Amino acid sequence: FYALLKRYGPLERLREYAEVQKQSVAARYQDWLAHYVGAEKAALIRSNSNDMGFTQEAREQAAIFYSVASDVAMRLWILEEDPATVESMWDVDLPLAYQIQCRGQFALKI
Repeated sequence: FYALLKRYGPLERLREYAEVQKQSVAARYQDWLAHYVGAEKAALIRSNSNDMGFTQEAREQAAIFYSVASDVAMRLWILEEDPATVESMWDVDLPLAYQIQCRGQFALKI
């Protein structure tokens, strides 16, 4: 999907979208998990409590899938933004896999 977007997608439009997203959803970059599940649930998830009883949509994996993964992939693989800049956009550390993508300077070559 990302290779198709990179090769045939409207790159200028995607750049505009990425900038608008950064400005209009600033809370997402302040704390990606709290933005998705709320501050109280985010604190509980980060405390590693075993008895959370959350639905799938109120878990860390959903926040990563819907919020972090697509944003990082678009910025690194399609828009070819600087990996250090991408990682530093978030005030709270990214999940480990996305830190590795940024620090490893993962790229999509087509």
